[in-house]
Amino acid sequence: MQESIRLYCGIDIGKHGGMSYLDESGVLLHYCNFPRVKGNSDYEGYDVEALGRLFDMYKDKYSVKEVLYCMEKIWAIPGYRIQTAFSLGIQLGILRMLLRGRNKCYVYPRQWQGHYWEKLEEGETSKTMSKKVCENLYGVGDDLVSDGITDSILIARYVYDIRNGNIGEIKE
Repeated sequence: MQESIRLYCGIDIGKHGGMSYLDESGVLLHYCNFPRVKGNSDYEGYDVEALGRLFDMYKDKYSVKEVLYCMEKIWAIPGYRIQTAFSLGIQLGILRMLLRGRNKCYVYPRQWQGHYWEKLEEGETSKTMSKKVCENLYGVGDDLVSDGITDSILIARYVYDIRNGNIGEIKE
């Protein structure tokens, strides 16, 4: 029997990473870019303390067991610069450390993208497509600067849809 998940946190890792929260009805509660250390534009420039506070922002309302943290599954892709691959590894390590002891699942980019994007039209990018889908689902998109935010919303929504029987299944 599945645990009763009442809060979904979508996490998009990257230089412009973002996170979002959906409640048990799929309502978008919060979204933001990952906090960064002022003056640090490197990939590993996350403000770890501020990020930890964001992961705990609903701890008074939801127990640890009621929250599912949904992260995009990342890996080094041939053609990535060595520094990029290394930095993504650092980010993943930071997030795994902050989320230890919490419910987590991983979603491959092609899974959630394939669910929301039929195909990219001429001149469209993954960023514009994510913004368009978020606009259709939640009325947000144009005001979101970061594709990390739009992607995190769609990652959380994808897992929400799966757990609520709207589409296939994921591995947790």
